[in-house]
Amino acid sequence: MRKQNVFLVTGHTPAGKLEQRVVCAKDATSVHGYVRSAFPDFRLVGSVSLASLEETAGQIKAALSGGAQELPVYVDPRLQQR
Repeated sequence: MRKQNVFLVTGHTPAGKLEQRVVCAKDATSVHGYVRSAFPDFRLVGSVSLASLEETAGQIKAALSGGAQELPVYVDPRLQQR
């Protein structure tokens, strides 16, 4: 399975619980259609491909290591208090 075809899907269950599911589909448009048909009571919040997640993880690592920051890093001051 190609990374572009694997999606992390986030949504709300009928009970209101936020849940994530892994869905394999042709593209983002297909993911939305599949989720609506396979899980009719699941309110889709968003989805992201595995390829995009890996790219974002790389940007986070670069930002935290002080490299070229494509992503801003915000730190809760309470994290630094010990």
